[in-house]
Amino acid sequence: MKFPYAWLTNEETDLARLKACFDDNDSPRSLEQLRWQYASGLHSSPPLAVLGTTDANDPRARLSGVYATLQNEFICSGRRVIGTQSLDTLTSKEFRGKGMFGEFAKAVYERAAAREVGFVYGFPNGNSAPGFFGKLGWTRLDPVPFLIRPLNAGYVLSKLPGVRKIAQYLPAIRLPARPQGAGSEQRIAYDASIDERYDSLWEAFGSQVGIALNRTGAYLGWRLRDKPGEQYSNVALFDPSGQMLAICFYAAKDKHGGKVGYVMDLIHRPGREREARVALSHAVAEMARKRCDAVLAWCFEHSPNYSAFRKSGFFNLPERVRPIELHFGARAFSSDCKAAAEQRSAWYISYLDSDTV
Repeated sequence: MKFPYAWLTNEETDLARLKACFDDNDSPRSLEQLRWQYASGLHSSPPLAVLGTTDANDPRARLSGVYATLQNEFICSGRRVIGTQSLDTLTSKEFRGKGMFGEFAKAVYERAAAREVGFVYGFPNGNSAPGFFGKLGWTRLDPVPFLIRPLNAGYVLSKLPGVRKIAQYLPAIRLPARPQGAGSEQRIAYDASIDERYDSLWEAFGSQVGIALNRTGAYLGWRLRDKPGEQYSNVALFDPSGQMLAICFYAAKDKHGGKVGYVMDLIHRPGREREARVALSHAVAEMARKRCDAVLAWCFEHSPNYSAFRKSGFFNLPERVRPIELHFGARAFSSDCKAAAEQRSAWYISYLDSDTV
């Protein structure tokens, strides 16, 4: 191999070098965040991450680059498989344009295949997308399915080409976001416990999708409860017996020149779309109360919850006005996963799949 490298461990020295590499290349990370992401021990399998080094003989040498993926359990055509998500791709400034990224990715993919990982997927930005779809053999599954629910008309208009110049002179017009009432004897709960009732709900919902990250309660504990510096909420509906019928996970963040709400996921039992809309309406109302300007979600048209979003005032966000350029793609390592992993209509994704929210 042209560029020397080592495999990431959960040792503090490795994490400190990783932090220094991000900090030196204008992408600062905290040690707490890196420990959570790569060394928490809550994943189905250890992460696959290459650390490029400037001196192969010095375990403390400055890094030349990073390519990191994170493995977890997925549902794939009704089976449980290990998949991996492409997360961190970084090449130090003086090494860019020399083919380092391609070599590191090849090493990661070879080890992933040897571990019987079924596929890799992810959301490359505009700069890295040509490398993933061209040199690394990913199948393009674009576009990322952004949905938006406006809460401040002036904010949304300020993002539209041809309107943004005059939008600054328009008054802030808050759009209504009223929570819907639950059905007879149904109970609404804010920040419900994620326990066996949730796992039962997810198992029922997940049976309807082709391929998706296995969103178990244990995974959500790591992803939502334990993520450093973040705060996520949920609202759930229960029937009189205590069965969870639907749940909406959400967050509010200062981003994109305003305050943006995010629906991290909306999960409901088959046939319980109305309950999903009720949970979603309460989440949106809470985000409106926090003065969010808009609410974003990721949801494909073929997903079981798409109708609930559309009937709740969400609509497709055109690519030309999206806040960032993101792409979606995957590459199968196993023939058993190829039909699902490389077919857009098989995927279920939400903001739970995003590593930036």
